[in-house]
Amino acid sequence: MSATFNEISTKLSSKNPIVIIRKNINISNYYYIEDDFDNLNSYSLYICKLSNFPKDFKSDKIINFLIIVDVNIKYDLFQLKNCNILILEKDKISLYKLLEDLQDIININADIIASSNSIIDALSQNQNIDDIIKTIHHYLQNPIIITNSANYLCCHSGDDFDINDTIWEDYIKYGYPDPNYLEKIYYDIKFVQPLSTESDSHIIDYLDVMEHRILTCPIKINNFNVAYIYVLEANKPFNKEDSRILNILGKILAPSIINDSRFTYCENTQVDSIIYYLLSCNNTQPHFLEKTCEILNLELYSNFFLLNINCSKEEVKIEKLKELYTLIKSIFFNQFVFIYKNQICILYITRDDNPHKFKIYSKYFLDICEKYNLSVGISDIFFNLHDIKIAYK
Repeated sequence: MSATFNEISTKLSSKNPIVIIRKNINISNYYYIEDDFDNLNSYSLYICKLSNFPKDFKSDKIINFLIIVDVNIKYDLFQLKNCNILILEKDKISLYKLLEDLQDIININADIIASSNSIIDALSQNQNIDDIIKTIHHYLQNPIIITNSANYLCCHSGDDFDINDTIWEDYIKYGYPDPNYLEKIYYDIKFVQPLSTESDSHIIDYLDVMEHRILTCPIKINNFNVAYIYVLEANKPFNKEDSRILNILGKILAPSIINDSRFTYCENTQVDSIIYYLLSCNNTQPHFLEKTCEILNLELYSNFFLLNINCSKEEVKIEKLKELYTLIKSIFFNQFVFIYKNQICILYITRDDNPHKFKIYSKYFLDICEKYNLSVGISDIFFNLHDIKIAYK
């Protein structure tokens, strides 16, 4: 990878350089030179002392110099043509520290290349997503989790240092986010809007309920959210390279996630989260359920029944699944439609439904089932949302 000449000068701004930019070129390497000023290229930064700089230097292509002033300037460096120049005073810098800084500025992007190669190598060796994020943990040096589109935990990096964040630790322990955190991510427009419309990562700051910031990135297929990656800023501060690595990880992992049964292809609605939690978790926590239902204004006790539409008779691609989901959701627009293990489910709350309205629902629904050759399972009525897992089975 590379950094532009302007990016390098900005990174060194604390050293008060004099900057001359003829053309803002991408620079991929740097060299310290003393006397060999021949055969220079436009994609490297050449560091030299002013006392060694040739007075008659000329070039027909752009050359990038970082010149350290160790003698009085006896000629005008500003008159040099085809040269990008950074001028630093010797007394204000340490050459060793300068080279170390340039290593970080120019070659830090090597982590992006290395991490991308590591992901591709892991996929070529048929490693699973859990192994891949443990590999990426090596580059990010911060805890990582991946959830499905309903924010249910699917895998994490297996952190080997103190996280010191109760909400994150409970997320890993229970597989489901703390209700206070869930309330944040569902009702904060700064969080919801970017994840719905963008594919790149961004930082969320909920320090009123958490100890650390989070870097998050949606994993999308055909602009359809299928999963989320979250990184906790517990061990080292985030930098722009972390965001780039996360963006690459999301794009490369997308095809693998389609084939992983832990991920559900549903819209990221508020209610999907708690339903998926109830269906997937073996030991549900009562305080999670009650508090979350309260936050989401979801009835915990009512007359429920479940419709389970089996789409697995033939292989259903995500596009077709989404099409069916959209159709059925348009019919049962005041009920809860979600996707679980490649099955479209309807949590039907009977309330005081008008029989005529229910008859219309049924007609359109049966037409779709016939058209797409779908089979449907119908549960008995149950009265406690906690019993949805029994109804599903």
